[in-house]
This record gives sequence, C-alpha cells and structure tokens, in this order.
Amino acid sequence: MCRATSDINVSDCISDLISFLRFPLMITVLLLHCSFDLVMKDGVLQDSICYADYTCFRLFVTEITNAAVALFFIFSGYLFFRDDTFTFHSYGDKLHKRFRSILVPYLLWTIIYIFIYFLAQLLLPTAMEGVMKPIADFTFRDWISCLWNVEDIARRNGPIVSQFWYLKELMIAIVLAPLLYGGLRSLNGWFFPVLLTMYILPVPSTTVVGVLFFTLGAYVGVYKTHIMEVTYSLRWVLALLFVVLTIVLITQDCNIGFISHLDSLLGAMAYVGWGTYLLRKKHAHIPAMLTASSFFLFAYHQLPVRLVTKMVAPYIAESGYGYMAAQLVICVIMSALGVGGYYMLKSIFPRFTAFLCGGR
Repeated sequence: MCRATSDINVSDCISDLISFLRFPLMITVLLLHCSFDLVMKDGVLQDSICYADYTCFRLFVTEITNAAVALFFIFSGYLFFRDDTFTFHSYGDKLHKRFRSILVPYLLWTIIYIFIYFLAQLLLPTAMEGVMKPIADFTFRDWISCLWNVEDIARRNGPIVSQFWYLKELMIAIVLAPLLYGGLRSLNGWFFPVLLTMYILPVPSTTVVGVLFFTLGAYVGVYKTHIMEVTYSLRWVLALLFVVLTIVLITQDCNIGFISHLDSLLGAMAYVGWGTYLLRKKHAHIPAMLTASSFFLFAYHQLPVRLVTKMVAPYIAESGYGYMAAQLVICVIMSALGVGGYYMLKSIFPRFTAFLCGGR
C-alpha cells in the first residue's frame, strides 16, 4: 500500500499510479475513436445524431476521454519536472530523452501512415478519391504538412496520424518548459491565473489546454504537491461534480470551452483519487503486458478503427443501443488486436518496436 510520507514516497506513489492508469486511460481514447459518425436508420445512412440515446452516449464518452487526455498532460508535466532542479543542462538531458520517446516515434509512425495511405491510393483509388491529395504528387510543403496539419491536403486538420495531435501539443509545451518553470518559481500559484488569460487571446485552444494541464503537472513536480492525498480524500466529491457537470454539458449542449475544460480537470482529479483508492485499498494491478502496449495501442488504432466502423455500420441493429454495443465490442476487439500485435511485433523485431514506442 503506497502512502506518501516523504518527497521520495510521493514520487514513487505517483509513478505507481501512472503505471496503473496508463492502460485504462488509453482504452477510453480508443473507445472514443470507435464511435460511429454515420448510422443506418430506416435503411438510409444518416448522421448519428438521429439516435438521441447514442448521441448522449457519445458525448459522455467524449467527456471521460477529455478527462483522460487532461490527465496525460498532467502526468507528462509532472514527469518532466519531478527532479529537484531545473537547469540548462538538465533541460538538455530532458530534451534528449524526449527526442527518443516522443519525436522518433512521431516521425516513424508518420512515415508508416503515409505509406499506408499511398498503398490505399494505389490499390483502392475509387475509395480513396477525395480523402487526401495523391501522395505521388506531394510537394515538400505537403510532406511537412503531414507532421503538423494536413488541412490543405486532406478533409481534416491535424497531423496525418490524427491522434498525434496530443504529441504535437506536448512537444509545444516541452519547448515552452523553461518559461513555464520560470513562471511557476516566480509567481507560484498565481501563475495559473496568468495562463488562464490565454483563453481570451487568439491562441489555438488545444495548445492552451495542453499547456495549462502540463503546467499543472509541472506544479505538482516542482512543489512536490501531495495530489494523491488530496484527491483520495475528495474522490467522491470529485466524481459527483464530474458526473453532474458532464450531464449539464450533454443535456444543455454547452459549448463554453472553459466549462468543458473544468469538467476535464474534475474528471482527471477523480481518476487520480479513485486510482489511488484502488491501489491502496483494493491492491489493484494492471498486468505489465497491457501497460507496456499502451503507446502502440495509441499509435496504431486510428486507421483500423476507422475502417472497421465504416464496414460494420450498415449491418448493426438500427437502434442507439445497437450502436453503443457495437462501439464497445469494437473497442474490445481492437484493444486485443493491438496488444497482440504489439507483442508479436516485439518478438520478431524487438529493436524496431522499441523505436516505434519510444523505448517504452
């Protein structure tokens, strides 16, 4: 049972919590991406909003996933700043480590996804028409766009590995880390109101949110805050507030960014509190084989999930509950395939797999 009685114990306990929550949090991300944009009703393919119950389910999954992503940012900020000192030399060491754990897999998976799109355009030209500019016609600018924003060459925005928007925003936060550290040291807790003013500035919202939650994690690391103790004692309150606010967001169709981000923060803290409870009181354990596969699951799933949901959508029972069940089943299947694929690839190409997963 992990109880924090010193700075060392705080670090050990949070590390145990991160290991414990990593895989379940990743499953929420995968579950969200298993949702159906189009559904069948009365024999016609329609927008999923035609089923109110399924729409509510999707929105609820979105909120629990937003909370999971917020916690990933918080954990990343904590891990970056958990050392006692932050100097030019230590920052260089941290950048070197993140080069391998973030940038290298970011580049490798981008190449893999581009190759998959190229094969699809070559073998299934009709199906891929209009999805993305022909890769054979890419200019240098188009190749760079794949790393950052494919808006000019595809029917969406973000990196070509769309779920890697998180890694993109994380890298921005890491570049800003010295400024964030300086702000935390000079202004202490007052630094957060300063950051909140970014909401009224023309800054991309995902960058603002990523920096905010990353900085919150940095605060925990710099000041050795006993976040597990606080959230553990308030776990029921946090969970209740999260559920209530989520219901309000869903039923009232609130599009206020700040309220949504507050809900994500409450959810993230509820995850910490209940994760701490499960570790301390129930001695819960996530198998190492699942935890180790988390990054691979994150990186691989988008295209297979998109393909499967489009293939099975016309054959699901025409009801909101039918699509809820299908989304859950697909999530389980794709998770199992991801874990199995990770260990198969690791057994055949261990070094390459290590590069793909950033040494995790």
